[in-house]
Amino acid sequence: MEAKKVIFVLAVILAIVIMFQNTHMVTVTLLLWDFDLSLILLILLTTLIGFVLGYLVNSFKPKKR
Repeated sequence: MEAKKVIFVLAVILAIVIMFQNTHMVTVTLLLWDFDLSLILLILLTTLIGFVLGYLVNSFKPKKR
């Protein structure tokens, strides 16, 4: 298995463990709005946003030949 795949799988497992240990409700303030949502959902959303941004940044790099 490639190193990138192993790191990705470990990161996903770590994120899942952290999410399921933090299930209480939190208040999130974004500019002028306040949201009450589960911390598990907040962690999931921020993790997904991080993976998507990382993928997009990596896809815009020039390809090596």
